[in-house]
Amino acid sequence: MAEAAEVRYVDSMENVPAAVADILRARNMAATIHLPPDTQMDALPWGVGITCEHTPPGPNDAAFAIAPFAIAETGTLVYPSNTAAPASWHFRPGLEIAVVAADNILPRLEDVLAHLRRNGAIASTVNLVTGPSRTGDIEQTLELGAHGPKALSILIVPG
Repeated sequence: MAEAAEVRYVDSMENVPAAVADILRARNMAATIHLPPDTQMDALPWGVGITCEHTPPGPNDAAFAIAPFAIAETGTLVYPSNTAAPASWHFRPGLEIAVVAADNILPRLEDVLAHLRRNGAIASTVNLVTGPSRTGDIEQTLELGAHGPKALSILIVPG
């Protein structure tokens, strides 16, 4: 993928924790995931040897998020902010692992915005994440993780 994000298909939300454990193991990272204060994430069966932290992640940590939408045209995850999904969450970790339902992958940004407006869900901040953070401003050298995660893994589940 041009955006340098890893994409995996998982057959159900119940199998997401096992996929997260596999991603962490493949990257030789600690079996610890940082979860924002969202009860939907706490309800997942994390008993696969993963420790869940409810503190903000740091640059060497892995964080988990549920993306309400994604844009098929660009491979972008869409995160409207709210108290259970703070906007800052996507700028802190070294690795972000996101899950999105296949039914919530819409063709274009305009489709996502129209859906958010129809449901009264336009937030004060909407983060658009397309791959890991990068910049080429520093001595014309590509740097990953300049303004956010150095790595991004996306799990797609049936909608």
